Amino acid sequence: MTPSIVFLCVHNAGRSQMAAGWARHLGGDAVRVASGGSDPAAVVNPGAVAAMAEAGVDIGGATPQRWTDQVVREADVVVTMGCGDTCPVFPGVAYEDWPIPDPAGLSPTGIAPIRDELRTRVLDLLNRLGVAGGRETRSTADWTSPLVLASASARRREMLETVGIPVEIDPSDADESFPEDTPADQAVVMIAARKAADVAARHPGRPVLAADTMVRVDGLLLGKPTDTDDARRMLGLLSGRWHDVLSGVVLASDGAVLDRLAVTAVRLVDITSEEIERYVSGPEPYDKAGAYGIQAVAGWFIAEIRGSPSNVMGLPLAEVRE
Repeated sequence: MTPSIVFLCVHNAGRSQMAAGWARHLGGDAVRVASGGSDPAAVVNPGAVAAMAEAGVDIGGATPQRWTDQVVREADVVVTMGCGDTCPVFPGVAYEDWPIPDPAGLSPTGIAPIRDELRTRVLDLLNRLGVAGGRETRSTADWTSPLVLASASARRREMLETVGIPVEIDPSDADESFPEDTPADQAVVMIAARKAADVAARHPGRPVLAADTMVRVDGLLLGKPTDTDDARRMLGLLSGRWHDVLSGVVLASDGAVLDRLAVTAVRLVDITSEEIERYVSGPEPYDKAGAYGIQAVAGWFIAEIRGSPSNVMGLPLAEVRE
């Protein structure tokens, strides 16, 4: 019989969602997972979404839910995190209380230690339930030699290594221009293909991964800002609005080329002129399409994400996994 785990906290927006994400990622179909809160928030904490995306786990599509007595009664194990006396207790159900800090108000960087502790605890729980955390191992077992990454991005390298893929960096010098009338979804794949071909020529017989990311708003395509004025202009365009983040990913190996496209919709909060000035005065905007990233300071600017959070960080991991 498939064991079931329910993760509970107050708002079902941070800890319980991250724990449930880890359980589904590590346990796969060998475990049933649910989560809930006594007072559900409107959306999952964007910082938690970003922190999990860094580890290759997508919880961006989750919605906070109120727990039900039926779901809790049917669980083999109920894990509580900070819900105190409001947590439901039923005879015959095993309970564990995990003293995990609340990630509310923290940046993705601040949430990372919480994410990692949850992974350790979830993996231990799965092992005690007889569920091997083998899904993650199987997904990376074939990477016996380093993948050549045609990018100088430390973030892309970190994201790949976090999910167990060894990486060798060899940035591409390929031309990244394209005709003005080229649709964005074609442009990002085309540029990624150029990068992959450029680097693959230097590494015969090795798999080479390349990616390119752009932001689209009102038909305009935004790449990396060229200077402070450009970064200021981009953030002004995106402030308070929905826009698309598009990434083309190309894998070249032994003459074969595979490509994927990821599109994520993002809405920023209304960013004040003072916040923009503070942000553009630092180093963060200048190596990111659209002049922002969700993984650090600009995580505070994110109101909603529809789609892959890791795509917004520059490398859509689900498409890479395919």
